[in-house]
Formats: sequence, C-alpha cells, structure tokens
Amino acid sequence: MKLFITAWLLILVTFKSGAQLNNNMNITGNWSVVKVIIADEGLTTSEKKKLSALENMFLKTKYHFGNDNKFSYDTGDPDMKIKNGHWKVESGKCTYIIQDWKDRNTNNSVLMEIDVKRENGKIYFKLSETPLMFEVKKD
Repeated sequence: MKLFITAWLLILVTFKSGAQLNNNMNITGNWSVVKVIIADEGLTTSEKKKLSALENMFLKTKYHFGNDNKFSYDTGDPDMKIKNGHWKVESGKCTYIIQDWKDRNTNNSVLMEIDVKRENGKIYFKLSETPLMFEVKKD
C-alpha cells in the first residue's frame, strides 16, 4: 500500500498540467499497455528514476471499459486495482473520468482522468495531471 500511495503522490505532484474516440473508434473493450512514455520535462533525476522503476508494473496494466459504463483497471500492483469502477466521458472532450461505481451519478471521487488520443495509427491513454502516457492496444 505504501508503494501505491508513494507512486500516486509522486505522479500527482510532479506534473502540472459518447464512448467514441477521435476517428469514430469505440473505447469499450479491453486495452493493454504496450509502451510507457514519461514526459520528464521538469522532473528531477530522482523522480525520473522512480517513475522508470515503475515502468514494468505499468506494462502489465489492463483497462476494461464496459458497454454498461463499468470500469476495471488491473496492473502489477494489487493495491492499485480498480474492480468496481464507473467511466464517463467529460463533455466536449476526449477525456474519460473514472470513479467508484457508487459515485457514478455525482462528480465525487474521481480516481483518474484519462485523455485519449489517436496519432499515427496508434492509441494513447494520457493520465491527466501526470507525466505518464501509455501506448495501448485493444485486445
């Protein structure tokens, strides 16, 4: 649990910053991370090392966006799993808000925001407010 808290605090502190993706691609389904991209501008050497050390964990990440707006997130760290989540699209953007299922009808308890973009035939999930972006593929 300490690793989870440390990782998310590091990520949040170090960076300032309808179910369709651009080009009419559907977000629903299972997605796997194939590449981790760290925007290391403004990070200290220590912060870069810590994020790089987490790269293998992030390469095991699986996202599931259900047709019923259920969401799950599984990664190499059991403390970071989301089993009973809810996803919704932020109005007018290609940003997906992830919450606990119990909070699906509110704006409370945002667990993560994922900005999705397509570039050169590849799909990327950018974790808002972090220096992390993942190239993903649909399973």
